[in-house]
Amino acid sequence: MNRKFNDSKNWLKVLSEFSGSGKKRVILILKRLNIKTALQSTKKIVGFHFASRFLRRVNWKSPKGIVVITVIAISLAGVGVFLNSATGAYAITVNGQQVTVVKNKADIQRIINTVLTEKGKSAGQVALTNDQIGSQWVRIKEYQLASEQTAIDTLSQKIKVFVKGYAINVNGQPVLSLGSKQQADDILKKVKDNFSKPEEQTIESSDFEEKVEVAEVDIQPEQITPADKALESLLKGKSQTINYQIQAKDTLWTIARNNDMRISELLDDNPNLSTQAVLKIGQKLEIVKVQPYFTVVVKGTQTREEVIPFSTVSKVDNSLSPGKTKTVSDGKDGAKQVSFKFTSKNGRIVEKTILSEQITQTAVNAVVAKGPAATRTTVASASRGSGSISGIGWPLRGPITSGYGGRRGHTGIDIDGETGDTYYAAGDGVVTLASWDGGYGNCILIDHGNGVQTRYGHSSRLLVSVGQRVSKGQPIGLVGSTGHSTGSHLHFEIIINGSTVNPLGYL
Repeated sequence: MNRKFNDSKNWLKVLSEFSGSGKKRVILILKRLNIKTALQSTKKIVGFHFASRFLRRVNWKSPKGIVVITVIAISLAGVGVFLNSATGAYAITVNGQQVTVVKNKADIQRIINTVLTEKGKSAGQVALTNDQIGSQWVRIKEYQLASEQTAIDTLSQKIKVFVKGYAINVNGQPVLSLGSKQQADDILKKVKDNFSKPEEQTIESSDFEEKVEVAEVDIQPEQITPADKALESLLKGKSQTINYQIQAKDTLWTIARNNDMRISELLDDNPNLSTQAVLKIGQKLEIVKVQPYFTVVVKGTQTREEVIPFSTVSKVDNSLSPGKTKTVSDGKDGAKQVSFKFTSKNGRIVEKTILSEQITQTAVNAVVAKGPAATRTTVASASRGSGSISGIGWPLRGPITSGYGGRRGHTGIDIDGETGDTYYAAGDGVVTLASWDGGYGNCILIDHGNGVQTRYGHSSRLLVSVGQRVSKGQPIGLVGSTGHSTGSHLHFEIIINGSTVNPLGYL
């Protein structure tokens, strides 16, 4: 019977004998058991030191003794069955909470390493966590064991990770983060190099106008910007799309001017739009405004070849009918080598000092013959009028590099631009001058009526001719640096009854 008592599988058979036989039969069964063996098993399995003393005091033939031995028998049978069917394993815990169970303790560290490696893969790092990951020995059913991949997936969902990122801050505000400080430094250098090309310039200095710094931060892996996309993002700047609804009297030029952009940029934002399109009131356009993250200020010297635009010379030919014209000879642009000191911001020259100029090819004037009744090629001033002026708009987008008046008595404002940029009529009117005009270089004069004129100087090319009627926003010329000019810009004047006024008071 000792063997039967020690074999947990036989306990159920022993217990079955308690049914239907009454008290006497139960006592008989208990007498046949080796109580000493039961006591030893109880101490080992249950672990209570007082168990043996308690059981020795029990009167096994009394009703109380029968109940006690029955409870012990059932408990031992249950423990035996559990021990026989359970297996030892290790639970992985996160912050004290069990999340999954694996067979071997040696597997746990490998699982943790796999999770952290996968989590940080996008950032090129092994991720870190502040969660407390531990292990605990347990006994469980075989079916409760997790496979290694299941344990990896479960742990990945239960922990929070971070990586060491390196944020590029502009004036204290983070723009984006890279996976290493070296990457961040390299990207910033490439941004500077984008606006300073040593093969075309001699660079004295290149720096950011804003306070730009790299700072270490703890961030989510997905917040790391890949190095190949970071440069593109920084050069592109931050953009904002605005839905604009066409208003009465809107033109592409006025819309672009009012939003500080070029017409070409407006067309790029709206592929279904063209310069010939008829705008309808209520029609919607997308206007994308881009703000650079920072300004790269470059100082240095540069030598480049610039075009000397040809001029058009008119002469009266009595053999032609009144108002008729004929090209006698075509013009040809010249060229010159110009060396200058400059300061640029994001590639646009804001200060320019000419060091030397050398003409390498002389421009040849175009000659046009006109009939005797043709309009004179120059008009000093418009007829006097009320001086009433309204609706005059900006002819060119760009910063003002020289204001009106001052110590030199500047008769207009200089609007910065690159040679070849298109400028536009500031209002409706008739062209009264479209030729070379001394210090103004290639110049256009438009009469708007009521004694109001506008003048456009230093053009590289003229797109209109004398007598032509133009509309506000119509292209009339290209920015240049002809005449008495230290660099590419548009000189713009407003003249009322023969006297110049400050354009800023009327734009």
